[in-house]
Amino acid sequence: MTNQNLNTRQLVIDGGLLALHVLKTMTTSHDNGQPCTLDGLVESLRIRRSDVRSVLSALHREGMLDVGRMRLTLEGFAIGRSLHQRQLTPLRLKLRPLVKTTRAA
Repeated sequence: MTNQNLNTRQLVIDGGLLALHVLKTMTTSHDNGQPCTLDGLVESLRIRRSDVRSVLSALHREGMLDVGRMRLTLEGFAIGRSLHQRQLTPLRLKLRPLVKTTRAA
């Protein structure tokens, strides 16, 4: 895939990185006393709904999240809490063009 054909809909999000962002976001919501929903996660992370759903399912299978109640388990909460003060890698990296553009004089 070249940069000319690159489309934001074609970008593949790293599931592990997204899972860390989901855990951190859900922990923060819990600390603020706010319920966490699928729509809320999609809106706050600005990631496709299908990507968030697949990560939520994976976290549920790993025992870090109860999807039915949309609540973290103790293990998920502990991981999310450990990420609270950390700066995570951004989900969306700024793309730079391969060729510098120059102004015509």
